[in-house]
Amino acid sequence: DALPTMLSGHDLGEYNRHSHAFWLPDPNKHGEIEHVLVHAPGGLSADATRVLTALTQIKRDEGEPLRVMLEGLGPALLFSDVTSFTNESIVWRSVTPYLHPWHLKKPQMRSHEALVEAILDQLRREWHARDTLSSEIVEIREIPSIQYGGRTLRPLHFHRFRRKRGLVQPDTTGRLLEVRFAHPVRGPLALGFGCHFGLGLFVPVLDE
Repeated sequence: DALPTMLSGHDLGEYNRHSHAFWLPDPNKHGEIEHVLVHAPGGLSADATRVLTALTQIKRDEGEPLRVMLEGLGPALLFSDVTSFTNESIVWRSVTPYLHPWHLKKPQMRSHEALVEAILDQLRREWHARDTLSSEIVEIREIPSIQYGGRTLRPLHFHRFRRKRGLVQPDTTGRLLEVRFAHPVRGPLALGFGCHFGLGLFVPVLDE
């Protein structure tokens, strides 16, 4: 309860679920997490900024805590030379698996075509709920794997679950996608279940 609302996401209301911070891992070419991008669409208060500035280590289950340091604050455009996540593109490709946030109905799972249409509908529904009027999602394509750090990665290689009591998770498998918009969209872009904690993360395909 001591955390500022824009970092914790608590008490934002039913229709304001995505204005608080996304904690997005940014891997280097070897697949190692080198930066964590804290993306807050609703902005950061002075209290939230003080918390981030004061954060010097992150505890983990085993071993010594990880030491961290705040490197910069500002609009997404400011970090385009540091991370590709803040660039813009028409096409975006999965970095981590996308997990659909709402349950699918039986008719939506009777064929591959129906499933693709259902996933597309969920993506559009979430996109519209964020009051994002700059572009529309026009097409998705499922891809079997991605390459990172010299490894071929599929959804099963990722940790796809959140440990939270009472949490209902509609999708535990996940899928890797390419999402095409009608017009270029600036990142960061993370969608679906667990998107505030690194799932459903996309990178722009800049040659598009």
